[in-house]
Amino acid sequence: MEQKLALGKYPIFSHEVNKNSCKYKTASEIVNYLKTQIDNNPMVAFIGIFDHYAHTKKLILLVEFQVIFLILKISFFALDLKFQILISLLFDQDLLE
Repeated sequence: MEQKLALGKYPIFSHEVNKNSCKYKTASEIVNYLKTQIDNNPMVAFIGIFDHYAHTKKLILLVEFQVIFLILKISFFALDLKFQILISLLFDQDLLE
């Protein structure tokens, strides 16, 4: 077990385990084991589970959505400009009016 201090004062304990030496095959199995250990120890408390993968995936989807929105916005601007040019040609009006 290795101890580090976060922000110079908060202890963080970590222990690295190689995949081939772990008896659990999935992250869910490991989390369930740890939750059981926490539930059985009155000196500790369960705080929560942070799904880093789901969080990162959500951020990537948000960025992808923003890119798609920007492309659509540019496309609508181009269509509007084409429409204005068509109207000006059909009605022989100046485009800058």
